[in-house]
Amino acid sequence: MVELEELLKIAGAPIDARTRDSLEISLQLARAECALSGIDRAKPLELLRQIDKSLAKTLTLLQTLEKHDGWHDICFQIYVSGDGAAVAVSPKGLFEGNLRLPRNPPSPKRRLRTLEADGTLIAVNARALLLDIQDEINRGVKPIKGQPPKADKAACVHYAENFFVHHSPHKVSTDPKSRFVEFCEYFYAAVVGAAAQPGAIAWHVRKSRHRRTGD
Repeated sequence: MVELEELLKIAGAPIDARTRDSLEISLQLARAECALSGIDRAKPLELLRQIDKSLAKTLTLLQTLEKHDGWHDICFQIYVSGDGAAVAVSPKGLFEGNLRLPRNPPSPKRRLRTLEADGTLIAVNARALLLDIQDEINRGVKPIKGQPPKADKAACVHYAENFFVHHSPHKVSTDPKSRFVEFCEYFYAAVVGAAAQPGAIAWHVRKSRHRRTGD
């Protein structure tokens, strides 16, 4: 079993409670996505392609709208945690299963708008949210040339990179001998409980970087 401290040392990240919590959350999110990827579900490819195109158009239009007077903050949205649209939980709350939202959120008029003394406000960049949805769709449906796509490895690389970028002093690299690839390999082992085949994670790192940067 890979220990959190071992992962933090590989990344060169601070070994403190805050960074441990961030790493644990990244691992939990990767485990959840890997569990979902194990479900044999039909992919409505045409629908997903239509959504991808619509999201791309919507994002372009929002960026254009933000340049107009009075619309600069159109993508800056504020929610009250627990209003049915957003929820904030502590690491303890995550492990207790409190990170839940209704499948069908209430309409804006019916959402909780009053902030209690012990309540929490959540600020959301709606454009970033749409980009995340678009990225998830792309990762799920775009064919990967060279070998069959492995959703569990792709998910682990995705969440490992997000943690590494925010907490490691080292640069993200596709070099198989880099700290980043080593971190991804250990991250994957911590998520699934077994090491990947030699070179498998490095392959997904290269594909992930190509998708993100085009290099």
